[in-house]
Formats: sequence, structure tokens, C-alpha cells
Amino acid sequence: MDANGEAVQMHTRMGQIQQVVLAKALRWAKT
Repeated sequence: MDANGEAVQMHTRMGQIQQVVLAKALRWAKT
């Protein structure tokens, strides 16, 4: 895999983690 494709994959993973963290934070804030 080339470096560019790796960067895109890493960025996608970071976005997914961010969404999960955001969802957890929102649920925690509601309680």
C-alpha cells in the first residue's frame, strides 16, 4: 500500500473513533 492510501485509511479510522467518542460523550452528558 502506498503512503497516501495509508494516510486515508488512518484518517478514516480517526473519524470513526471520533464519532464513537462523541456518541459516548453525548450519552454521558444526557444522564
